[in-house]
Amino acid sequence: MARDPSTIPLRHMTHVMVAHARRLNPSSVMVIDPDLTFEELTLRVGGPGAPLLAEALPRAMRHETLRELCQKHDVPLDALVSELKRAVESGPIELGLSALIAHILRDHHDFERHEAPRLAELAGDVARQHGRMQPELIRLAEYTETLADELEAHLAREERVLFPFLLALDAAAKARGARPPAPFDALRHPLQIMSAEHAVEDSLLESIRALTDGYACPTDADEPWRELIDGLRALDVDLTRHVLIEDGVLFPLALALEEEVQRDA
Repeated sequence: MARDPSTIPLRHMTHVMVAHARRLNPSSVMVIDPDLTFEELTLRVGGPGAPLLAEALPRAMRHETLRELCQKHDVPLDALVSELKRAVESGPIELGLSALIAHILRDHHDFERHEAPRLAELAGDVARQHGRMQPELIRLAEYTETLADELEAHLAREERVLFPFLLALDAAAKARGARPPAPFDALRHPLQIMSAEHAVEDSLLESIRALTDGYACPTDADEPWRELIDGLRALDVDLTRHVLIEDGVLFPLALALEEEVQRDA
């Protein structure tokens, strides 16, 4: 399955920062200093909503500079800074809520829905084979199975409830229509639930990382054991990117869009 590179979350996050900055305080002049932390860049917007936007930034990104984040995510710094400067000069950027959802479904949901239960089954096999001598593998199987169950329910809620509403909201905004009906009063409520579920998934991944010593594999491990560790590492990377895009990009955009639709109604 084709994967988008890890540059996508960072590019979207920086674009969201600029787009919100222009919406919150259109008269502000935003200087893109790559040696400021991401949080500092956001707060320098100066608009009244800047602290809330900074709070929405993923914890792992808040205190790293744009230069450090570019190095970590393999993004050309000069090109990104130039892109952001052009964005500041031209005003808000249309990120495309529908395109983001399509990306999440195609490049994250499909992969996670297939891999999580496969790895849970594999972890059980490895635990039965080696658990007597390596009891941590029994706990690893338990954590992996719990993660697979959590993911299955979480993805279903997004696809059956949240994403259809967001797509309808995006269509309403483009047509300058009314807010579409929904089984909740305010969008922030289901988004808070989704973010809380993300935190549960992250906690499970933390436990898996600890049990595997950062996805290290013993030199005498057999092929299924190695396949399990490699698969868990890949799932961790994918799920981390997935959560970053949703908590840091999709959800803030959706809240801003809901406010826009209600204001224009």
